[in-house]
Amino acid sequence: MSKSFLLLFFKKEDLLLGAHNNAYMGAMKRFLTALLIALPLSAHALESAPVKSDHTTASLVSEADSFAPGKALRIGLRLKIQPGWHTYWANPGDAGAPPTLDVTGAAAGPIQYPTPLHTTDGPFTSFVYLNQVLLPVTVTPPAGAASLHLQAHGTWLVCEKVCVPEEASFTLDIPRGSGAPGADAGAFAATDAASPRPSPFAAHFAADGTLRVEAAGLTPKAVYFFPEEAGVIDQGAPQPFTVDASGVSVHLKALKPLDTGKALAGVLMLTDQGGQTEALAVRAVAGPMAASGRSRCCPRCSAP
Repeated sequence: MSKSFLLLFFKKEDLLLGAHNNAYMGAMKRFLTALLIALPLSAHALESAPVKSDHTTASLVSEADSFAPGKALRIGLRLKIQPGWHTYWANPGDAGAPPTLDVTGAAAGPIQYPTPLHTTDGPFTSFVYLNQVLLPVTVTPPAGAASLHLQAHGTWLVCEKVCVPEEASFTLDIPRGSGAPGADAGAFAATDAASPRPSPFAAHFAADGTLRVEAAGLTPKAVYFFPEEAGVIDQGAPQPFTVDASGVSVHLKALKPLDTGKALAGVLMLTDQGGQTEALAVRAVAGPMAASGRSRCCPRCSAP
């Protein structure tokens, strides 16, 4: 706060006479009143006691500062990860294990996983989170609940050169109220922004692993597909792609002919010519492939 701001609330003689002068006390009251008005009211953060290890700090947080009867809300497992270490996505890749969160005290849905990074270590490809990740879960309070007492147990694996399984139990009490956004609402919004959105494009695949996205006019600079399930494609293989007038074909390496009676699901990361990325949740069904257009490669591919 600037000196000029302070002087607006104090007369010169107030400052000279000192704390025992009534005028000084009056000026002090004026200043404190104005300060309280000027300061924004901060939302209340609802967070469990943090659980710390040598590699992570974990806690359970709420998106809202209260719950409204009959209205679902989100809580989340927040992991702050030491530099050099990582934890895993829903499909961890060639090694690892995904985080889990079991909640009691309310009906709970599955974890919402934001889009991961892909890393390689020798022959292994992993889908990971670095530094910090928030894993939201939607909970629905019991009908007529006057308060919401949640207990949760989380597990996760953190790895660097070695892997360490970790777990913790959390308690979170959420009062009844309007369900207004809490202090951590911004963190949940950031996770939403980092999560895949449902693809607006039709998608299909061939048994050889080719993934086709029907998106006329789409001209990505780079493409990467994160499969929802391990053991379907070679996750460490290059993913060259071709672009034509009606869409994009990604040439995945199937470990065996893909089951055409089952959807190929995952997250398709698109990077445009300006370097901006977008993640799309894709659920492809078996179908015909379009004629190949001009060929592009992922960064790890050799030229076709």
